[in-house]
Amino acid sequence: MRNNKYAVLVLLYFSLLSFSLLYGVYRGYKEYVLLYDLLVGIFSGSVLALFISIINYRIERRRTLENFCSNIIKFINLFEYYVEYKGKGDIDRAIRWVLEVNRFDYSELGNCFADIDFIFNNRANKKYIYDSIYEPIKVFSRLIKRHTIHFVDYNNSTYKNHDVIDMFLKEIDDYIMDYSEFRIDETIIISSNSLTSKLSKELNGRYYKIMYPNLDNSKW
Repeated sequence: MRNNKYAVLVLLYFSLLSFSLLYGVYRGYKEYVLLYDLLVGIFSGSVLALFISIINYRIERRRTLENFCSNIIKFINLFEYYVEYKGKGDIDRAIRWVLEVNRFDYSELGNCFADIDFIFNNRANKKYIYDSIYEPIKVFSRLIKRHTIHFVDYNNSTYKNHDVIDMFLKEIDDYIMDYSEFRIDETIIISSNSLTSKLSKELNGRYYKIMYPNLDNSKW
């Protein structure tokens, strides 16, 4: 996407430059017939190349954004078997889930994000994607990686420090889940996965409009 963007900008500049030269020579056409014909050929070729580059950019733009979106959906699917912990869950099961999530290819997601580069409104769109979608996953991945070594040691050790592991699992759970308390006759706690809910909302909202600007009313 980035390479196609620069190709479009370079060819646009070259087309404008050749048009300016062509117009200047046109005014003295009788004296510079050969040069005029040469510039006509250059200008025609650059316009054709620009047209092809724009098509390639649009194709690559869509492919890059879809690839990034696909990786986000894979990340969201990791939570299909997540069971809220909140200090009451199964420690061994929670650890197995964390170690599985740690094997997710976060570097591929980073490469997809790095390849996003828009011709128009690049800074605003890139900042939105980073702040609303990419950064929450980066924070989560750092949190997982920071505690993974402790979970591996816990599995391999004969001495199980449940209190420390419980504290780490609570920290991860607090980042993922949102708990709300309601009291009628008794206290009712409602939980929701705030991390995946936010990501799904963005993918179906503004990000979708950026990815498919001509299909704003469609939803997948």
